[in-house]
Amino acid sequence: MKRIRIYAVKIIAVMLAVAVCFASTAVTAAAATESYLFYLVYSDIQANKTSADQRYGANSNHINSQQLPTSDTARGISGSSIVYLAKNEREGFQVYFHEQTASRPLRVEVGEFCNAAGEVLPVSIYNEAYFRPWTGGDQLGEALVPYDGEVVNTVLNENNMFYVELRSAEDQTPGNYTSTVTLYDGDAVLAQKSVTAVVWNFALPESHYATALMGLYNSASGYGATQGFLELNGVRIGSNWDILEEDIPLAESIVEGWQECLLDHGITPYELPRFLIDSDEKAAELAMADPRRKMVSVPISGNITSQATTNKILQYKALVDGNSVLEDKAFFYPADEPSWGADSDTSSFESRIQAINALWPDSHKMVPFASNFDTVMPVLKKTTDVLCINQSALYTEKNINAFNEYTSGEGWHRKLRYHGDITLGSFELWRWGKSPAGVFRRIFFWQSGLLSDNGMLYWNCGYIPYVNGEPYNVWETNTLPSASGVQTGNGNGVLLYPGAPIGEDPTQPIMSLRLKQVSAGLDDYDYIALAREFLGKDSQVLDSALKKVFVNYEKHGLNNIFSSEPHEGISVDWIAWECNTMNNARKMLGDALDKAAAQHNYGEWQLVVEPDAQHDGLEIRTCADCGTQDSRDVPRCSLGAHDYAYTDNGDGTHTRICTVCGTEDVQAHNEEVVPGKAATCTAEGLTDGRRCTECGAVTKAQAVLEKLPHTPGEWVYTSDGIYEKECTVCHNVIDRQTVELTLEPAEITLTNGETAQLNAGAADFTKIIYASANSAVAAVDANGRITAKAPGETVITVSVEGTDLAKTCKVTVEPRLYTVTWVIDGASQITEVAEGAVLTPPAVHDRPGYNFAGWSPALPDVMPSADVTFTAVFEPVIRVSVVPAGASDEQVGQVIYHKVPWYKTWTSQTVDLTVASDDDSQIARVEWVYANWSVDEPEATIENAYSRTATIRPTWGIGARSCWVQAVVTDVYGNKISSEPVKVRFYNWDWQK
Repeated sequence: MKRIRIYAVKIIAVMLAVAVCFASTAVTAAAATESYLFYLVYSDIQANKTSADQRYGANSNHINSQQLPTSDTARGISGSSIVYLAKNEREGFQVYFHEQTASRPLRVEVGEFCNAAGEVLPVSIYNEAYFRPWTGGDQLGEALVPYDGEVVNTVLNENNMFYVELRSAEDQTPGNYTSTVTLYDGDAVLAQKSVTAVVWNFALPESHYATALMGLYNSASGYGATQGFLELNGVRIGSNWDILEEDIPLAESIVEGWQECLLDHGITPYELPRFLIDSDEKAAELAMADPRRKMVSVPISGNITSQATTNKILQYKALVDGNSVLEDKAFFYPADEPSWGADSDTSSFESRIQAINALWPDSHKMVPFASNFDTVMPVLKKTTDVLCINQSALYTEKNINAFNEYTSGEGWHRKLRYHGDITLGSFELWRWGKSPAGVFRRIFFWQSGLLSDNGMLYWNCGYIPYVNGEPYNVWETNTLPSASGVQTGNGNGVLLYPGAPIGEDPTQPIMSLRLKQVSAGLDDYDYIALAREFLGKDSQVLDSALKKVFVNYEKHGLNNIFSSEPHEGISVDWIAWECNTMNNARKMLGDALDKAAAQHNYGEWQLVVEPDAQHDGLEIRTCADCGTQDSRDVPRCSLGAHDYAYTDNGDGTHTRICTVCGTEDVQAHNEEVVPGKAATCTAEGLTDGRRCTECGAVTKAQAVLEKLPHTPGEWVYTSDGIYEKECTVCHNVIDRQTVELTLEPAEITLTNGETAQLNAGAADFTKIIYASANSAVAAVDANGRITAKAPGETVITVSVEGTDLAKTCKVTVEPRLYTVTWVIDGASQITEVAEGAVLTPPAVHDRPGYNFAGWSPALPDVMPSADVTFTAVFEPVIRVSVVPAGASDEQVGQVIYHKVPWYKTWTSQTVDLTVASDDDSQIARVEWVYANWSVDEPEATIENAYSRTATIRPTWGIGARSCWVQAVVTDVYGNKISSEPVKVRFYNWDWQK
């Protein structure tokens, strides 16, 4: 079966690849730069096959704006996609992948969702198969095919969607459960995203508050409208449209699988399978009492007074009478969508009602209708007590009476709505091709939250028509059928698909994404109902949540919540379109209920169905505040649990007989694995066996496995050069070896800066370690290469890592010789000196007019490790400076100031300068010259420039005058000595200094 399934999956992949819908493939500029797009998005998106920038109806939201939130500071979550759910709830999200390069073998893996204590939140994964809702339309993600990690070959510019569903138990530990979604390109990791599931500390009820009532069969509870589904699943139909007798068990299993799938998603199939009450009335009674089933239709067809119809009604009545739970659920469906006018004859209908009342007085009856409210309603109000109106009749001004009756009319047992062609404007619940935003499949129940009605009705959710005498196979065309043929609609709301054509179990229908979204809407209603119970009917949180979804409903009135399209001057802004808006509204309720942590006010357990020898019974308890129900089985044995004695029948079954009540049945063995024992290197092993968990019969004996060879570990040192190797499995010593360390040379002499290689050896599995006692003298690297660093002696120790094996090498480093050049008065003397030795300079004598002042650069304490040059430095014997000759002139540092009366001219003033020295006898000649900027722009003249005393006279000009000068003195040896420059400043006022 596994091979068939894998083959079928490959067929699907090929079909989806070739059935390309030529819709827009435009992408945003940002997306076009990526090789692929990878988002985790809300479960409410029904993405098309080819657009990476999909928009939804009249709004401008793109698919990348429908990504899950990634931050919840209150819960310490940041950077991880977040999904929220209560206990006892299923919640999903979608993995969106858009291919923007070549095809690749894509795989998706979702890790376990675990909390800090290691508890697991169960997860299921589905690959979304694409279907075209009508001819020429793009294909949208629809059928959820169970996914086990198979490779999906992507196609350029196409989307791949995977639906990931989490399901919490009623006793699930609340808190954060984390996981990782990993994309693989073949076996290589392509991308990863973290995701956190937050489980709130409250539980959704076993039985939803709202009703989703849907048909599966024809009005006689037979197979009529379901034959196409059954035939695609391998059930053979005879020439009279009867199921072949040998295929009836398969047909019954398929129908039972249908029923359970829908009930598990909160949807009530309102008809019981025909075979159930005929073959096992107790099973039918239990099915009707199931708290998940909100209503049960009593089948009538043809002439209601016929014996066959009468007998069937009385058969149901016998099961229901006296059982208040079943009496509340059972109803008749005597007519469908009447449109009686003022002159219509309703006597036939009224006669039908009278016949029903004669057989079953005070029974509940429902007649859906869509038009002629003013003439239809009076008839129904006196003959039925379940009001069911097409909601297209509820929101226009002319039908305000219908709206008022639906919301305020009294005397109704239940109030339901069903969908028309203008549900939510042009965005119908069922014609899902027009509404890829799944919020429109949840909005119905938010409407119920405002209206406080009981929910919805739909005629059939598993309809497959016949075309040219054959059932229309949706898997071959990827196009949904309609009642009038094919490729023109959406299959009349079909929510389930046959699994057999793609290799899946025919008894387990393939679910649709729309089914998940409708089920999520039922959960939404539960949140609203729980908020009313635990937060209060006037809760501000509840009011804010409703206003998030119905933005301006108070302004326009409740009768306008049935459309999101402009009509009669009302704009579209009062029903929210965005997925995150509705989910944020639900989160507001979830957070508040999480903090409230209130408990239901359950009454006593009520026995609803008595057990018998073949069936457990059923007990139900009801919350006195909100009416939700909880159930538990009632064991059939008088002891509370059977005391079975077993007999192995030898054919894969056993017979069990209760020793107390005598209940006897034959069962297939319930096998469990008898764990084997792995063979080791010290003991033989056993294969897995199998035995029945109930009777203990061994169905598969265990076989002996031979011992395994040892698994060598690493070498481990003991002592004295001995190494041992253990087996990593049994930890016994399996090998031993003695290792000797060798080293050459034992001594070595190097000149500083030289290198040498040590040659050490041991076993090839050992590691040799080298270490120097003084790395400043000689260093050694990890490979045994020595580098001489400085003169001296040291020892290199060579050892085997992790052992006491070691040897040494003595290293002597001798110094290197370097050249010293002594430059004295232009002449050079060259000597060689060992690095680190004390330098001894040659003797230096003064020369005429100069004294020896030292060496440049200064001599170091010892010879450096480099060639060096030192030059003798001489200083003049005399020192000269410029000073003012007159006492009236002021000298400050290098500036000589001369104040000129304001009434005197600059040229009338002079300053006499003279040369001061420490030995006038050495002076042979003096010359005065301009200095600094005055060389180019003198503001004074030098008079007596070749005398010991010079006169400085300013030139004419505006403002204070300045001039830089210096004296150049020639000594008796002919040496020229220059004084430091001085500036002569002529000024009128002190501020000019």
